Amino acid sequence: MKRILGLVSILAAAGLLLFMFGGYRLGLTVHTVSQRMPLYGGMEDMMLPERPSIGYLLPGERCVLVQQAAKAIPASRVRCGEREGWVTEIDAFDPPIAF
Repeated sequence: MKRILGLVSILAAAGLLLFMFGGYRLGLTVHTVSQRMPLYGGMEDMMLPERPSIGYLLPGERCVLVQQAAKAIPASRVRCGEREGWVTEIDAFDPPIAF
């Protein structure tokens, strides 16, 4: 029982540290936007034409990869300053986002 409680305590502390220091980033590589592209609030929003983008990423903005997924299309979730959302144009970054 003590061993289980010790393991739970370690996992809780690790989760707290991840939350406090940026969450679940896939890498520390900073990607610079090289061409204007739409930023979507959810992965499903990219596939439905009636759901508009939440904004646009402009050339020169610096982003960090947060998550990747593939349903009907491959997509990457990026954090660019205070904004966070999904993009499909992974070649529009310098360096390109690997999928």
